[in-house]
Amino acid sequence: MSSLFVKLSADEQRLLDCYESQIQEKRITRSVDDMTFDKLFLLAEARLRTANGNDIDDSYIANQINHFTQYPKDYTYWLDTLVDKFYESQKTTSYNATENDDLSASSHRKQNFINYTTNNTNAMTSTSSDESQWIFRSPIDHNMKKNDHRWAINARADIELIKKLDEFAKKHDMHYKIANSQNWNSRMDSIVIYSPHPKTKEETEELKQIVAPYIRRSRPELTNKMDGEMVADGLFVAKEMDKQQCINLCFEIKKVHPELANIAARKVKENLGSNPYNPLSLGEFQNLSKIMGTLLSEKAKAKSRYLRSQIQTSSTAPVPTPAPALAQQKTDKTNDAQTSTIFKAQLDKGMKDIKLPPESRLSFAPNIEKVSIQRDKNGVIHIIGKSADGKQSVHFEYGNKNAKIEIINEEMARSYRCENGTNWSFRDLKSPTGTRYMDNSGVEYAKEFSGIMEIAKYQTEMIARATMQTTRK
Repeated sequence: MSSLFVKLSADEQRLLDCYESQIQEKRITRSVDDMTFDKLFLLAEARLRTANGNDIDDSYIANQINHFTQYPKDYTYWLDTLVDKFYESQKTTSYNATENDDLSASSHRKQNFINYTTNNTNAMTSTSSDESQWIFRSPIDHNMKKNDHRWAINARADIELIKKLDEFAKKHDMHYKIANSQNWNSRMDSIVIYSPHPKTKEETEELKQIVAPYIRRSRPELTNKMDGEMVADGLFVAKEMDKQQCINLCFEIKKVHPELANIAARKVKENLGSNPYNPLSLGEFQNLSKIMGTLLSEKAKAKSRYLRSQIQTSSTAPVPTPAPALAQQKTDKTNDAQTSTIFKAQLDKGMKDIKLPPESRLSFAPNIEKVSIQRDKNGVIHIIGKSADGKQSVHFEYGNKNAKIEIINEEMARSYRCENGTNWSFRDLKSPTGTRYMDNSGVEYAKEFSGIMEIAKYQTEMIARATMQTTRK
């Protein structure tokens, strides 16, 4: 799970940097979460502006920053809008209608294309929804099942392509949707195919051949700007999120931001009627996941800044100056090495009751007020903690690029694992199956434990310095 503030364009980065500098310069008090939401809102609006062919110039940046600093948003009311706007910003684009010959205003084939795709043709049932802005096509008597994966296609509109996809859907028992004529040119994924069974090599090769002549290539920077794994130009595949994964996401978000979790839960509930197996689309799921990841990342950065400021404050505090001066200089040069040695020795011996200040407690176990840290004989570091009421407990292990995290709280009991610094997965400790699920939440959890190590180092440094000063006296 990564932050949405990485891989920004130069103009996007300039916009967010300007926001942060103005917040500091004007001494505006905003919580870490509110500043994160502000920046997400600014980024979403900037990307929608870019999608519509406009620049993020100095005038635009100045107007946006002035508005956000003069009229701060209360996300008790604006959070719903933010979630929808960021989703829109990731899907919206702007293609010239002339490339989509069937849908351009002057095309003689436009009405034919609309008639074909909106009516039951070629043994296919067609249903449209103005609210969703999609047209759904499925084989007659097709049974809507749990989706295993979906194909996203960035293609121009063409009746021949739709006819071929009809045959593909009937042959492999799939259904698909296409953007309606009003929205085809503003969607990167103009076609999405859903499959109830795992993908096969034969299906993949067949679909590649079908769509290749119709891929939109007039704007190369947009051709492959879609979610999932790229199979070929303009063709991406990704696993669909099932009901349990959507529910699990709601619980994960709740530990980070309860109001955001309420929005996610409401979306799941609203979609269960029409899609009981996959209540969140991949785009919706990833949008919520990315916002959660961004919140966690910004919290971790804020915690790191706090720790650095504490260390800097302590290191600049005046201390008695012993004589002779030459001995003082020699002692200063060895301080860092001595404190490092002391910390390593403490790790091997075991450090108990490391107190966590409120702002540095674990987001998924905030009631744990102190932890113990120890390095075992194999060099593996263990961080263990338990809340006073026993409802929250954690055990973090790290060594030789392998990491394990066991988390138990009021809502979950999971064991996360990462081997050789690669993908994270977890096992539900309450499930008898032992099934493991891929989930990169472990990355963010591990960062929080890293913050605890910084606290332990800081406390050790303060004690070591105080001891050395007393000894010199």
